[in-house]
Amino acid sequence: MAEPGRYSRNSAAEQGLACCHVCGRLTLVAKGYCHCCGHHLTLRKKHSLQVTMALVVAAMILYIPANVLADYDYQHTGRQ
Repeated sequence: MAEPGRYSRNSAAEQGLACCHVCGRLTLVAKGYCHCCGHHLTLRKKHSLQVTMALVVAAMILYIPANVLADYDYQHTGRQ
C-alpha cells in the first residue's frame, strides 16, 4: 500500500474500482452495481476505441476543406 500522502501507482482498474457512467461515483467493481443509482458497473464504455478512431478520421477529413475553403472565400471576395 502507498505511504500516507502519496499516490498509488496502480490504476483504478487494478485496484478493482470503476466510475459509474450515470452518476460518476467511484465504486468497487466486484459489487457489480452502483450503490448510488443502481446502474451496472463496467470498467470501460462499450466501443470507446472505435468511437475515438471514428472521430479522429472525421476530423482529419474535415480539416483540409475547412482550411482551403476559408482561403478560397478571401480570394474571391477581395477581403484581406
